[in-house]
Amino acid sequence: MPVTEPKAQTATRETFNRPPRIWPSFPQGKVLIPAPPQREALPPKQSNVTLVMPLIMMGLMVGIYYLAGQRSPQQMIFLLPMLLFSLMSPLMNMATGSQKARQVKRQWKQGDRKYRELLKTLRAQLREKVEEQRVLALLKDPNNTDLEAFISERTHLWERRPEDPDFLEVRVGLGTHPFTIEIQAPELDITHPMLAEVQKFQQEFALVKDIPCGVPLTKIKSLGITGPRQVVADFARGLLCQIAALHSPEDVRILGLFPTSQQQDWVWLVEGTAAYAASQTEQTGQTGAFVCRRSR
Repeated sequence: MPVTEPKAQTATRETFNRPPRIWPSFPQGKVLIPAPPQREALPPKQSNVTLVMPLIMMGLMVGIYYLAGQRSPQQMIFLLPMLLFSLMSPLMNMATGSQKARQVKRQWKQGDRKYRELLKTLRAQLREKVEEQRVLALLKDPNNTDLEAFISERTHLWERRPEDPDFLEVRVGLGTHPFTIEIQAPELDITHPMLAEVQKFQQEFALVKDIPCGVPLTKIKSLGITGPRQVVADFARGLLCQIAALHSPEDVRILGLFPTSQQQDWVWLVEGTAAYAASQTEQTGQTGAFVCRRSR
């Protein structure tokens, strides 16, 4: 099979010593949502019977006086103070109970307001941890637009090694991941008025959005990409750029096979990896191009 090697390209080589990889330290631990303040029970309501009973008793006494022949208006007037005192006692109890109920409800509102302020402070702290997790995840699995900075600054160039769990893992998009901090909710009665708010708080920090999602090539062995040719080519270029920037040529080889009609889409492999390129003719007469990255 005839093979034609391209003209040698001059490239500037630099000595680069890979430093030990420093793994990002994601936020860890457990956070217990504080329990709402206990609520004082409302005072029992006074029954209307306590107000009606004195009236019934006074009616019975008036009836007894009337049947006993004590029909003098002067004698009946002496019953009025007894009637007033009988009514004042339940009325005072009802007024005291109503005032106590309003006081307890004010305490409820104050306690709920302070509890919501406490949740607001805790929410702000956890959002900082969420953003920290997102930033570290983006540092570990950078966007393709950030790879150039990785190469020029040499900070994370070729940092992944075969023993790393993310070796040959390529980023394919963004998704949701569990929060690295465990959020525990207090045990509340199902009838507690703050139960829904506590559950909402816990669910808010169950997952973190916009976290890179990766595909481990070491486990799936092969990865197929379908779609419009240009979209597929751009996506595949991004995956190969990740592999080339994050993995040393001592550990990973890149091999490309494509038609010569698409050579312009893949010539960067030759320039970027400085390996070799060749065009070959198959037995069928179809012409293709071959690119491989190898150790320098």
